Amino acid sequence: MRCLLNMGARANTNRWTFYAYDAVGNRISEVQEQNGQTFQR
Repeated sequence: MRCLLNMGARANTNRWTFYAYDAVGNRISEVQEQNGQTFQR
């Protein structure tokens, strides 16, 4: 039973972690693009 609960919690955590990484990844991409434009000057 504990194994099933742990698996469920882990799946939940992974899903939220994935969403968080996705949002952060998009933000980092925007910053890198801005930095790239700045460095090109």
